[in-house]
Order: sequence, then C-alpha cells, then structure tokens
Amino acid sequence: MPDIGLTINTISFFESILRVGWFLSKQKYDYFVYQMVFFMYK
Repeated sequence: MPDIGLTINTISFFESILRVGWFLSKQKYDYFVYQMVFFMYK
C-alpha cells in the first residue's frame, strides 16, 4: 500500500505547479489583450 501522505503531497505539489502555470499564462494573456487594445486605440 502506497504512503497516503506522500501521495497527497505529490498531488498538492502538482496542483500548485498547475496553479502557478495557469497564473503565469493568464498574466501573459492579459498582457497580450492589453497590448492589442492599446494598439487598436492608439
């Protein structure tokens, strides 16, 4: 039987990585949209 604590730690570790990756990609997306709007209204 696998160690439950280790499994939970691994899952939360990957979840935090996914959250950080999603946050960074969202930041990049928001910045891209901001640039598009800025160039359209310039």
